[in-house]
Amino acid sequence: MLPIKRHKGDIIKMKQQQIGEKNQQLKVVKRATPYFIRDSREKGLRRSSKASKKKVVASLQQQQKTIQSVIAEQRQKDAELNKKIDILIAEEVAKARARAAAEAKRRAEAAAETKRRLKSWLEKGGCRSCCVRMRQIAEN
Repeated sequence: MLPIKRHKGDIIKMKQQQIGEKNQQLKVVKRATPYFIRDSREKGLRRSSKASKKKVVASLQQQQKTIQSVIAEQRQKDAELNKKIDILIAEEVAKARARAAAEAKRRAEAAAETKRRLKSWLEKGGCRSCCVRMRQIAEN
């Protein structure tokens, strides 16, 4: 009987050892499980953050297109306004030239009239000493 009891005791010891090993394995798995869970949660968050990032990027790209179209419209309006300004400037320059030409013509006519009067006055016997200076002015 003794050898059977010993044999049963050895079997019990082996079973206890196996149970201890399994317990150790379970402890390791239990410790590792939260990390796996955390890792899977983080992956889920990363996936959702990637999706939200894609949405943000798409929104920003749409805003960029809108801004670019607004800028293009503004540039076109600026170009049209610059053309109108150039036309107005050209018109004002033409008017100023016309006024200058008219003023030059008026001065020339006034000088011619002064010469004519001076000649007429000299022909009528006007004072020669006074007329010398007037003649110089009229000739210029």
